[in-house]
Amino acid sequence: MAITIHTGLTNFDTTALKKICEELNIEHIIYESNISNVVFNIRKEENPCSLCANMRRGMLNSLAVEHGCNKIALGHHMDDLVETL
Repeated sequence: MAITIHTGLTNFDTTALKKICEELNIEHIIYESNISNVVFNIRKEENPCSLCANMRRGMLNSLAVEHGCNKIALGHHMDDLVETL
């Protein structure tokens, strides 16, 4: 199965991911979270990446257990290094 954590940012398009999962007959859950609200509005983080990553990973772990998964493989895209820098 595939689990996507939607952080609440407005420009988050899962169309291609949904299509790939459908073509491969993989169950796909999109979990709507309030991470962006916590990071930007409540905590007002100047460097939000670490908190966001920790919150996403925690949610992903919880959802995996909830759905009976015992392994997690994180998916990264080609420009992760560029985005990080």
